[in-house]
Amino acid sequence: MSPVYISKHNFYKLPGGGIEKGESIEEALKREIKEEVGCDITIEEPLGVIVEYRNSTNLLTLSYSYLCRVKGKISNPKYDKGEIEDGFKSVWKSIDEALEILEKHYPSKPYQAKFIVTREKAFLEECKRILQK
Repeated sequence: MSPVYISKHNFYKLPGGGIEKGESIEEALKREIKEEVGCDITIEEPLGVIVEYRNSTNLLTLSYSYLCRVKGKISNPKYDKGEIEDGFKSVWKSIDEALEILEKHYPSKPYQAKFIVTREKAFLEECKRILQK
């Protein structure tokens, strides 16, 4: 798996992002993985949906996660300007290693960490559970 390291804030997250107008969830997932990881994927099965509400910013977010497999060759990610400024870097880790680095690296803004780390850990733990079947 390939978490993304955000060096500006010293934390890791799973690749992903918003759904653009006219895109399905699956199309957005494939686009975001291509942009942030540099590969095509096949979607194996859904891991779940997490609903987050952040009071301080009045933000409601639905996060969808899927178990996916790399399809074809892995190339370089194509980060946008903001991602480059934040120091995005795709790193390949096992699920256990990814869970460990989520515990050790928190964003510089603790409020965000609570949501990001909790969400990503839940998705990785579900992924691990499915793969162990």
